[in-house]
Amino acid sequence: VESCRILLNKGASPNTADLQGRTPLGVAIYNENSTLVDLLLQFGASPNIQDARGETALSLAVGKRQYDLVERFLTKSEGVDVEVVDKRGHSALMKAAFMGDKKMCDLLITVGKAQVYKKGPLGFSTVHMAVKGGHDECIVLLLERGADLEAVDNEGWTPLILAANEGQLRVVKTLLDRKARIDHRDERSRTALMQAVHNGHDEVVQVLCERKADLKIKGPDGWTAVLVAASVGDTDCLAILLKHGASLTDLSITKGNVIHI
Repeated sequence: VESCRILLNKGASPNTADLQGRTPLGVAIYNENSTLVDLLLQFGASPNIQDARGETALSLAVGKRQYDLVERFLTKSEGVDVEVVDKRGHSALMKAAFMGDKKMCDLLITVGKAQVYKKGPLGFSTVHMAVKGGHDECIVLLLERGADLEAVDNEGWTPLILAANEGQLRVVKTLLDRKARIDHRDERSRTALMQAVHNGHDEVVQVLCERKADLKIKGPDGWTAVLVAASVGDTDCLAILLKHGASLTDLSITKGNVIHI
């Protein structure tokens, strides 16, 4: 730290970046050297310079769960931009949501006024990011702070469809408890139930059936959930669907009924 102080006093720039775009501030945050971080900020280090991955000092601090430093960035005079996105199109809040860091999400929203409805290049919202990580507590927080329960990504997937596709049972229950639309169709008319069946997530299928998912909805080529189960040979999902009233006589446009498939 003292050698850095000497260099800074001699006129060295605290914002000079290396070949990866990392500034001394970014390196200090990554190494969790709070004393050096303080020194660099005193000498005018900018927290908004992005490295080769598009990460800023704030994003790095979020990733390292450095709550005190994040709060400092958000409340002091450093002028941090909370909505800067990295090369993947993710903001600091989206990163915290994917990590499942409820405390960090709350800090970014409450103190930093981060936008809960912001989306990435694939159309993923902050709720989608929390779903992807399987973090139901973060999902509840985001929804309580105004995030859209029915936000759709570029394929028309709501958080519920994503959770069903990923087999995130606890998250599926949380979203349904929050009144997520169980039969929402994506751009290809696929539902949460169809995606759960297609990927063999029988526990999710069971919950969706118990919550009265529509078994008669037809997706691509006129396939219902029971036809999807037959096509992938998933006898467990097939048994669940039949128990809840699915029809063996459902017909697809191209391949006939369950027996044909």
